[in-house]
Amino acid sequence: MTRQNFVVSSDGKSMVNALIPLWDLCNHEQGRLSTDFLPEKDHSECLAWRRFSRGEQIFIFYENLHDTLAVRLGISHADPLGDKKRALLNTLVLPCSGEFLLHAGPEPVDAKFRAFLRIFSMSEEQLDHWLAKQEGSKDLEHNDCALDSELESKAWTFLKTRVTLLLASYNSSLQDDELLLQSRSINSYKRLAVQQRAAEKKILHETLIYAQQKLLQ
Repeated sequence: MTRQNFVVSSDGKSMVNALIPLWDLCNHEQGRLSTDFLPEKDHSECLAWRRFSRGEQIFIFYENLHDTLAVRLGISHADPLGDKKRALLNTLVLPCSGEFLLHAGPEPVDAKFRAFLRIFSMSEEQLDHWLAKQEGSKDLEHNDCALDSELESKAWTFLKTRVTLLLASYNSSLQDDELLLQSRSINSYKRLAVQQRAAEKKILHETLIYAQQKLLQ
C-alpha cells in the first residue's frame, strides 16, 4: 500500500497504479518533487535534486511532512451526552468544536485528534469512567491506550465515514487530478490549484487507509 504510483494508461485516458522497479526501492528524504510521467516518451523520469556521492544511498522526495488538511468537527447541541463530552474535552484542553488537522504521511491523526474521536464516540458509562479519572484522561491521547474494542471501532468508523464523505464532495478524483497535471496546456495558476487539491485528496486517502488498518487491529 505504500507504493502506489500513478502512470498514464495505454489509451491515455486515465491514470492507473503501477509498480516501478528500482524507483520503488528508494527511501524518502526532504527535498523537492522531481519525478514525473512523460507522455511523449511513455515513461516515468526522476531527476536528482541534489548531488549524490558514489556509493551513497539515493533518496527521492515523495511527501511534504508538513502538509496538513483541516477537518471541522464538533459536539452537537442536540447530543444527549453533549455536556459530559464537553466536560471531558475540557479536561484535555480540547475544543468542543473547531478544526482538527490531518497530517501527510503514515500517521495522519495526531494525539489531540485521536482523543477527540474517542470522546466523541463514548457511551455515558465510558464518559463517567474517564471523567472520574481526571488527570488520567490524558491517556486518551495515547495510541496504545487500553480501551474497549467497541469504542475504538466506533471512533475509527466515524473517521472513515467522515473522510469518505469529504472525498465524495470533490468533483474529480485523485486520478483525474494526476492526469490533469500531466497536461502541458494548463497555466501555472490552474496547475497550482490542482496540485493543492490533489495534495488534499492524498491526505484523505492516507487517512482512509489508516482508519481501515485501525479497524483491522
